[in-house]
Amino acid sequence: MFLFANLISLAVLTPVLISCVLLLPINDLPVGIANLTPGGNNNIFSPENYQFVFLFLAISTPIILAFERQQQHVQISNIAQQQTKTELKLLQQQINPHFLFNTLNNLYALTLKKADSAPDLVMQLANLLRYSVYEGQKAQVSLEKEINYLKGFVALQRLRSAERCNFDVQWPEYQQHYLISPLLLIMILENAIKHGVEPTSQKVTVVFKITMANNILTLFSSNPILPNNNSEHGVGLNNLRRRLTLLYPNKHTLIIDKNKTLWQTTLKLELTAC
Repeated sequence: MFLFANLISLAVLTPVLISCVLLLPINDLPVGIANLTPGGNNNIFSPENYQFVFLFLAISTPIILAFERQQQHVQISNIAQQQTKTELKLLQQQINPHFLFNTLNNLYALTLKKADSAPDLVMQLANLLRYSVYEGQKAQVSLEKEINYLKGFVALQRLRSAERCNFDVQWPEYQQHYLISPLLLIMILENAIKHGVEPTSQKVTVVFKITMANNILTLFSSNPILPNNNSEHGVGLNNLRRRLTLLYPNKHTLIIDKNKTLWQTTLKLELTAC
């Protein structure tokens, strides 16, 4: 259709354009003297006129199409970036409120007992929510801030379940030298506690270790699989996988190993230096 439209335009526009050129005063010359038309005469249907217009279209059309394609590519890229930002914002807002509800229930029980740990629980919860609201909306934060957030979350869980859970944690060195997307690592820790600690009243151990080597962050998490726990890790992990795909394409590996007694997660993430 494009080629057909060009041929029709060539056949129709050529005599019209040549007629317009012949109307110019500079072409008002005696018969036998060449004018400014490609054919050099007053014949608007001269083959030279069609050849000239054909060459003009053959040269200009690809250039015009190339510019249009570039503009379309820029527009599509902008739309794709906007969609990605919107999706990331939605994923970031899907922070599991499960721990918040349970923490408020624990806080309510402690206030009824007038326990001394109630003020500490309120402070820890306030710090976590403050980080989620302010730092969690940024594209990147320092690894040090993210680690402090994780430490606060572990401290909160220790207040909630000190008698039922033993935390085996390890934190990396040189945290202030790297940047990371906020509220990313917390998903693994939340899943470990939700599925490995809360469904049981027995003493359990949660392993959560983070190390850094050559810009590569390695996170290892392990929690027990409880016989009476029929819930799935799916929603949180699907959220995590999608965010990793969008934020760290070709810069991460996520390995999940599940056996009869343990759920183990290993995440390797290539971080940028400050």
